[in-house]
Amino acid sequence: MKPIFLLSLLAASTSLAAPEAFEVGPEQKDRLPRGREADGIIGDFILRNDKVEAVISGNLPLRRANMSTFYGEGGTTPGCLYDLTLLGANNDQLTIFQPSQQQGAVSWVRVVKDGADGEAAVECVATAPNRDGMAKRHVYSLKAGWQGLMVTTTITNEGKVPRKVLVSDKWTNFLRTGVAPVGSGIMWAESVDPADRAGYAVGYSKAPEDFATVRLREMKPGDSVEIVRFVAVGNSPLDAVGVIVKSQPTGQAVGGSVKDTTGAAVTDATVTVWKTLKTPQTVEDPAPAAPVPLTSEAVSAMRTSRAMGIGYTDAKGRFEFVLPEGSYRFLFAAPGRGEIQSVVEVSGGNAGAAIEPVLAAAAGVAFDIRDEAGQPIPCKAQFLAQPGTEPVNLGPQQRAHGCRDQWHSERGDFRVAIPPGGYRVVVTRGIEYSHLAKDVTLKAGESFEFKGVLKRLVDTRGWVSADYHNHSTLSGDNICGTDDRVINLAAEQIEFAPTTEHNRIYDWRPHIERLGLAKFLQTVPGIELTGSAAHLNSFPFKPVPFTQDNGAPVWHKDPRIAAMTLRDWQGAEPDRWIQINHPDMTANFIDSDADGKADGGFHGLATLIDGIETQNYNTSELLRGAPFRIS
Repeated sequence: MKPIFLLSLLAASTSLAAPEAFEVGPEQKDRLPRGREADGIIGDFILRNDKVEAVISGNLPLRRANMSTFYGEGGTTPGCLYDLTLLGANNDQLTIFQPSQQQGAVSWVRVVKDGADGEAAVECVATAPNRDGMAKRHVYSLKAGWQGLMVTTTITNEGKVPRKVLVSDKWTNFLRTGVAPVGSGIMWAESVDPADRAGYAVGYSKAPEDFATVRLREMKPGDSVEIVRFVAVGNSPLDAVGVIVKSQPTGQAVGGSVKDTTGAAVTDATVTVWKTLKTPQTVEDPAPAAPVPLTSEAVSAMRTSRAMGIGYTDAKGRFEFVLPEGSYRFLFAAPGRGEIQSVVEVSGGNAGAAIEPVLAAAAGVAFDIRDEAGQPIPCKAQFLAQPGTEPVNLGPQQRAHGCRDQWHSERGDFRVAIPPGGYRVVVTRGIEYSHLAKDVTLKAGESFEFKGVLKRLVDTRGWVSADYHNHSTLSGDNICGTDDRVINLAAEQIEFAPTTEHNRIYDWRPHIERLGLAKFLQTVPGIELTGSAAHLNSFPFKPVPFTQDNGAPVWHKDPRIAAMTLRDWQGAEPDRWIQINHPDMTANFIDSDADGKADGGFHGLATLIDGIETQNYNTSELLRGAPFRIS
């Protein structure tokens, strides 16, 4: 693999404050970075300089991020990069970066340079005697001025027989990932919700030639391999890519500002950049003197290129990215404003030339939704495209404010920008309320006022609308933001939802209160204790912040042991609730060892639980007398 960034990236200005590396103790816990995916606890390690802050997971019992990282053999992940965010931004979007897929037991994680000599470093070492003869060492280093970490991995076969080892890196969880077509490629990733305005990039300065294609490498006794990569973080994927490109001789800053036809700055524009690949299959058209409307031919041409990454405008509608010399297509888009594209030649001669695209004025619908007492209430709006109008896509499906053709709001007064066209707009608040529906035709720049009252149709005095099984991004198998999940529940008129994240005790109450939803939705701290068999919800508990899993117990495959553990965890609680989610009725109550012979399941389980999901389960052909398998 050829290097794609230069060692000039390592040069640090002596005028900048020295970096630091330290272990997190009880007195340092408040220095841990925060954010959507922040996962640092006491016993981890912090690396920090004038631009970024990062968390390396400590060699702690059961150390793992969330459920996306610990299923399977050796599921713990000490010595990995758990958090990385710009300094003071508290905007971590990285669940985990595993160099060479680091996983399982290690010998130690420790600070090897505290920053006093200008470099801060933390190392993770797995010695050969306890790893089948394979020694691994990962060093995370940071200097002043760096907008990311240098991560160096050395793997050596110190054993007597050949071994196959994982060498490729792994990171999660993101909305989109890509490879910028620069040299041998820079990997980039976009945060799950683009509104969080964060991105990451990884560039390699040293790696085997076939590193990108060989996942398992066979190493003979005495063989050693070294991999050096830089993990950058920025306000967008393009910003992070630019951190690496900046060190190249041909790297040039390209920027400008996006406005609409009224002259107002467009602060929510997305900028996608493609590098035009000059191949026989690609027809090169002349670069226009100014931005031109996006046409089907332009879209077709852009599909022959590979995206450099995605960027965003700032609070003043401005953008700036660092790109290598070459020909690029820029696509500018913003909600309710359509799209426009520009072709840009980047070279030393035009460095600093401004790009000034003009988008249409925003079209949209302004809502004022109230209850019968005249108070604004949470609700959901859906935008159904009418014939002749393209279906609307307001954003990724895992967020509240703009999920495909819906918008979930914690308030009754809100505005949604949508493209011009004809829509059937429907507003609801769960099954106990009426709905509102109006046909809306929008022209460019127009705003339609949608006012209405949602009336209660069902008298539920003395009853509470509840949902006992929900997840957000903290659970690992779900990437819905925690605030988004809370808004979703309130908009669907759920009044009580215990917090049931996978394998960690958590409390949604601070989120509910911050969103102003306390009079609509309540919760209690709880957990879904999860593994490869029965999943058990249980509450209430008390989270223990800055500890592994917030103080949760460990799952057991026998659901009776898991249930008894939960029953007595943190002391007996007379009001504690335990239920089995999406149960395998056969395994739990008919055939516990899956040998095809009924044995009564886990005897006594029914006496240890309080409830069971009845609309979300699976069973088997055994109930009809046929062979079966557990799914």
